Amino acid sequence: MDNMTETKKKILENAKSLIENEGLKGLTIQNIIEKCGIGKTTFYRLFPTKKDLLLQLKYYGNNNQTKIFSQKDRIAEIAMKGLTKYGYYSLDMDSVAKAANLNRVTLYRYFSNKDDLLAYCMQSEFNKIKKLLSTHLQNHENPEEALRQYINFLNVFLSNSRGNPLIAQSWNQIFKNARIKDLAADLNKHFTDTFAGIIEDGKKKGFFKPDIDPSIYSGILIMLQNGFMFTMTYEPEFNEPESIMNAILSMILNEIKI
Repeated sequence: MDNMTETKKKILENAKSLIENEGLKGLTIQNIIEKCGIGKTTFYRLFPTKKDLLLQLKYYGNNNQTKIFSQKDRIAEIAMKGLTKYGYYSLDMDSVAKAANLNRVTLYRYFSNKDDLLAYCMQSEFNKIKKLLSTHLQNHENPEEALRQYINFLNVFLSNSRGNPLIAQSWNQIFKNARIKDLAADLNKHFTDTFAGIIEDGKKKGFFKPDIDPSIYSGILIMLQNGFMFTMTYEPEFNEPESIMNAILSMILNEIKI
């Protein structure tokens, strides 16, 4: 680990300690540099503003797997706010650079263009979704209950997708940006593999019929999911996915249960 990375880690650790012991009022630049034994120039080289420090603290934990929020992730976070406020077509790289306190040259070291930045934002968002799904299902050993929890997660995901600018942009850019198309396909695969895996587990445990093909039923679900996401993106008044998904699950269970 180089000296600047060590210093950054020390600043984050001391900032976290100050908040825990003194609250946000105690988190002053002067208190941090005194605790770390560094100069203001060093601090501002790593954190141009106190807001940058707070943003990175949000992603800084206190365990052995701690990952200090990278500059690239910080830029993506700022771009996400811009997407939410202005939309993809109104957002430009100059605005992102300005919000991140970077010059254009530095920004382009991380992202070659706006499409590259959007794809990185989507990759981060989709990774979060996959991790949340895995966490949501990890304590459900009964396959039938796991399927119900899967649908419960899917309903929440679909509902939240309505206000998620990245989901809308994934539909807008999926045939224009090959990387985004690949990311969307990977997310779809994760959903279908997870659903098919639950059915396969149910077959082994004697809950479901041994001769059923899990890929058929996982395919039905992903077609519905994508259809709902498209409809909810372009028809804001549509609000029926939960009842439809639950009805489809009931039909699937009637077909596959022993």
